[in-house]
Amino acid sequence: KEVSVISSGGTPDRKNSNYFRGNIPWVKSGELNYNVITETEEYITQEAVDYSSAKVFPKGSLLIALYGNTVGRMAFLGIDATTNQAVASIKSFCINPKYLYYYLMCSKDELLNKREGSAQPNISQKVLNSFPFPLAPIEEQNRIVEKIEELFSELEKSMDDLSNTLNLIELQRKNILNKAFKNIDSKKVRLEDVTLKITDGTHHTPKYTNEGVHFISVKDIRNGNIDFSNTKFISDQEHENLIKRCNPEYGDILITKSGTIGRLAIVP
Repeated sequence: KEVSVISSGGTPDRKNSNYFRGNIPWVKSGELNYNVITETEEYITQEAVDYSSAKVFPKGSLLIALYGNTVGRMAFLGIDATTNQAVASIKSFCINPKYLYYYLMCSKDELLNKREGSAQPNISQKVLNSFPFPLAPIEEQNRIVEKIEELFSELEKSMDDLSNTLNLIELQRKNILNKAFKNIDSKKVRLEDVTLKITDGTHHTPKYTNEGVHFISVKDIRNGNIDFSNTKFISDQEHENLIKRCNPEYGDILITKSGTIGRLAIVP
C-alpha cells in the first residue's frame, strides 16, 4: 500500500438487465490471462456504476484476480474499465508498473500461500496491501524490466522454433506411416472381425482415492504412451465393478475417442 492504491470492483444488480446494455467495459476474473485488456465480454451503463460498488479504473491499471480458479492471474488495462468484485485494481506510483507485474508473477506461490477462507480461499485487499515489495531505485527497476523482456523474447523465439520442429516431426511421422501402408497386398475388413473385443470405459466419474488402481483418462495418454505420473486412483472395489465393462490388459491398444481424439497407447 506504500507504493500503490488497491481497490476491487463490484457487480451491478443482474435483475436489472438495463444495467448491462451500456458502453462501459466490465472485466470479469476469467478475462485475466497475463494480457492487455482492450475489450470485454460485457459492458455496463453509468447508472450501473452509480448504483453498485463497480468503479471505473484508468487505462494502465494492473488487475489481479482475487479468488476462484483464476486467483493470482493478472492483466493490464489497455482501456478505462470497471471490474467485478473478484478483481482488484492496483494503480502504482513511484514504480514501473511492469516491475510490479513481474515481481507479483515471480511471487505468485508466496501470494497464494496467504489466501484466506475455507470454502473458497481467496486473496483479499488486506493481503495485497501488506504484501512485501522490494522497492528498488527507478533506474534499477527499468533495467530489470528491460532485461526480463529481452530474455522472454528470446524464450518465445525458442518456443516458436521448437513448435516448428515438432510440427515437422509429426509431418515426417505421417509420411512414414503413409508409405508403410501404401500399395500393400490386402483386403478391407471390419476392425471387429480381427479383434477379440472393442469397448470403452465407464461413462461416469468414479470416486477417487489416494492409492489403489490407476484410472486412466485422455490426458494420461501422450506421445504413444501412458503417463502414469499424474493418473488418479480408484479403490479395488470400484475397479471390480468397472472391469465388468472394460479391463485393459498388457498389449491392448487404447485410443482416445473424446476431447483430444485419436491418441494411441499400448498398455505396458
